[in-house]
Amino acid sequence: MVSLSSLEYYRTEADIPYEKRHHAWFVCGVLNKSPRISVAVLIEHGHSGGAAAAPVAREVIETFYDIPTEKPLQLVSDRR
Repeated sequence: MVSLSSLEYYRTEADIPYEKRHHAWFVCGVLNKSPRISVAVLIEHGHSGGAAAAPVAREVIETFYDIPTEKPLQLVSDRR
């Protein structure tokens, strides 16, 4: 992982070079259903866990428990 120098400045997150972007982490658990499960999602260079990794965790949980989804998840890569 490469860290950004404190002297580097980027106007928007999209301006940050792909290889320097943060990874998106999201960890959750389902304790009120049987069997109880935990899910950990890591998306390399995915920016924010809530925006990138949480929807993937939701889809994993819905698929595991066979819960019908209203809108299927669409993964889009912004890698250029």
